[in-house]
Amino acid sequence: MRGIEGDTNDAIANRRTDSGARAALATTVGTKRRSLRGWLAGIAVLLLFVGLLVSGILERIHTNASLRTETADLAVPTVSVVAPKRAAPSQEIVLPGNVQPYITSPVFARTNGIWSIGTSI
Repeated sequence: MRGIEGDTNDAIANRRTDSGARAALATTVGTKRRSLRGWLAGIAVLLLFVGLLVSGILERIHTNASLRTETADLAVPTVSVVAPKRAAPSQEIVLPGNVQPYITSPVFARTNGIWSIGTSI
């Protein structure tokens, strides 16, 4: 038989076990919630990076396509052709000053001499 002291000790032990189980259960649930929040935050950040990556790639593809079409349009040269016509001069241009040499010397053509080595003319 147990005495009053035995029952009291069992009740205290049961309370400790119950409060310990509750604390363990609360810790497990809190850890699961925290773990779940961590995973959700990580997935959100990952989706954000993937979205930015896809957005950058699509923008680069669009820019490259528009550059190709603009280059193709500008590759064909556009030239305006005008046929020349003879026309009377509209006015005579008179420039200030004239050109005269300091010394006038005659220039005579000569044909004697050596044009190449060993050949005389």
